[in-house]
Amino acid sequence: MKKYLCLLSINLLLITSNSSPQGWNFQNPVSEGKVLTSCSFLNENDGFAVGLEGTILQTTDGGSHWEKLGSPTTYNLSGVCFIDATNAIAVGEYGIILKKSFGSNDWIVQSISQYPKLNDVEFLNSDFGIMVGDGGTLLRSTDGGNSWTTQTSNTPYNLNSINIIDVNTLIAVGDNAAIIKSTDAGLTWFTQTSPINQQFFDVSFANTNIGVITGFNGTILYTSDGGNNWNISAQLTFNEINNVKFFNLTKCVAVCSSFLIILSSDGGQTWESVQNYFYPDGGNDISILNDTTAVSVGYGITKTSDQGITWLAQSGGIINTLYGVCFNDINHGTAVGAQGTIYRTNDSGNSWSQQLIGGQDLLSVGFADVNNGFVTGYDARILHTTDGGQNWELQFENGFYLWFNDISVTDINNATAVGQGGRILRTTDAGTNWTLQSSDPGYNLYAVDFIDNNIGFAVGDYGTILHTTNGGNNWELQNSNYPNSYLFAVSFIDENNGVAVGGDQFSIYSLFLKTTDGGQNWISINQTIAENYLYDVQFITPNVLTAVGSYADIYRSTNAGLTWVMQDSGRTSSLSSVSFVDEMNGTAVGDNGAILHTTNGGVTFIGNEENHSLPQNFVLNQNYPNPFNPSTKISWQSPVSSWQTLKIFDVLGNEIATLVNEYKPAGFYNVEFTMNNLSSGIYFYQLKAGDFIQTKKMILMK
Repeated sequence: MKKYLCLLSINLLLITSNSSPQGWNFQNPVSEGKVLTSCSFLNENDGFAVGLEGTILQTTDGGSHWEKLGSPTTYNLSGVCFIDATNAIAVGEYGIILKKSFGSNDWIVQSISQYPKLNDVEFLNSDFGIMVGDGGTLLRSTDGGNSWTTQTSNTPYNLNSINIIDVNTLIAVGDNAAIIKSTDAGLTWFTQTSPINQQFFDVSFANTNIGVITGFNGTILYTSDGGNNWNISAQLTFNEINNVKFFNLTKCVAVCSSFLIILSSDGGQTWESVQNYFYPDGGNDISILNDTTAVSVGYGITKTSDQGITWLAQSGGIINTLYGVCFNDINHGTAVGAQGTIYRTNDSGNSWSQQLIGGQDLLSVGFADVNNGFVTGYDARILHTTDGGQNWELQFENGFYLWFNDISVTDINNATAVGQGGRILRTTDAGTNWTLQSSDPGYNLYAVDFIDNNIGFAVGDYGTILHTTNGGNNWELQNSNYPNSYLFAVSFIDENNGVAVGGDQFSIYSLFLKTTDGGQNWISINQTIAENYLYDVQFITPNVLTAVGSYADIYRSTNAGLTWVMQDSGRTSSLSSVSFVDEMNGTAVGDNGAILHTTNGGVTFIGNEENHSLPQNFVLNQNYPNPFNPSTKISWQSPVSSWQTLKIFDVLGNEIATLVNEYKPAGFYNVEFTMNNLSSGIYFYQLKAGDFIQTKKMILMK
């Protein structure tokens, strides 16, 4: 084993979703894939975090473990703050204010739609607090947040952050270089001059004089005289710097909308970058617990105990994007992903242990049994284990930034990897020797599947499908009939019956291909069933298949791939890989450490076998993407046949469009809506199906 391969044995407890065991349930992260926007700690142990779609998390052990709390709203939350030991407050879009009061563990809606979007809230003590929001909104409370008084901010621009420095001194920043200050406890405000016209996201002061502002395009301003003069720090990044906090008078840390963390030791005048394998792709807020310890939230939750130099993942621990997963039985599985990470579970995903980290992304994993497995990735790396991943040996690497995207393992000795430029690599002696096999036409190959040691298929760019019957000594090019497509995955249940999935290069639609004669003929199965690319597919039994893809699409077929039904994953970002050990027990992985698990095949109810494809409840899903420009997808499910209408309205209730107005049988549906010639803003979509009526909002952002 190479010296630079650092094996770790960090046990990371994953908190399983409290939702019904039916369908797909989150094993990681505890936020169920919702981005976190703000966090607040009362002391070194007790904290809250809030985020999109009303997400509220609580920790009582300094962020090591988090519990998802019930929320009275699905509106996005953007700020949270402790008022005192028993009271807390959260704010967000539509001016929503949530409050948790003494003697209750529940959050209640204190106010909604009375104010514009509220972006940040901060309390100095149990009485005095300030919140800021869009359009220069500034609210002040002197009774612990029970009532709020509107103050004149002297700016029309959105205010994004507030910092209470002491009982008299406050600073707020926002869009269009807005900097406002109060020296009389927030009663009156005056503007300060910025040396740059930029959007500011956060402000933090170490004392009344030393402060830092961060913002768009890597902007950092610093002051040593309370903001009378603001200076521009040398640009270190072009990414948004979302939040900054001080550990002491000189040491401060800032998080960015990337893997980047930046540190300053001179009060924000100069900065250096710190990149860490454990840090997620995007931090939104930081909370300082003591002189050395801080917690950051965003796409994940991380913690530092050395003033920001190193960060460790919390709340389940997996925040790196996962590209591959393989389960050998119900209990034993391995997932691989970004930055050379490998995770292992021996208890059906209830807990995962980190086995490896470091190096280029790992893209695929395959095991012959619970002990013997292979991993492939960038730098053409191939790793091998014979003890269930306790030790990994580097068997192959070329260091030229090539990649092997997939590996098929048929037994402990035989494995085949495919990747960039049509390369096919084969071992017949457990990886001691690897042979490069020829392939024609040499397009990138993304997936490979062997039925046994001789019969295999590989797929890739330009609809490429290759077939071998002699262990890869010779590969035959088959005709997919879709030369303008990407094929990302292939799966065969026997030598004749197989499927391949991917997407069309020139449209938004996915591609399902099926063969019943060993690939001599491939046919398309309802190409427009999914409106996004599919990245993986598995033949589970001769009749049952599952496919996953972008925007967390999960599709299930119970008739050998002839028809497919969309399942609800509860996510909005991509799923990369899926692994089933039988018809019911499966795991899917994807962006930002997402791990979804099912014990009933992913269906949303338990019923007769012939009814597995029908929904049990009415569900109107959130459109995606949201915000969007110019188009978005709206999906829903109906458990009964009925006349159904789906309409779009503006904020005044004027009907903009009718997308659906017809009788539909029970089932799953989705439509794409394009807002042409409409201005940016908030719109609503409403579904009526029989007696069911539900309305949700969406945002057009041009």
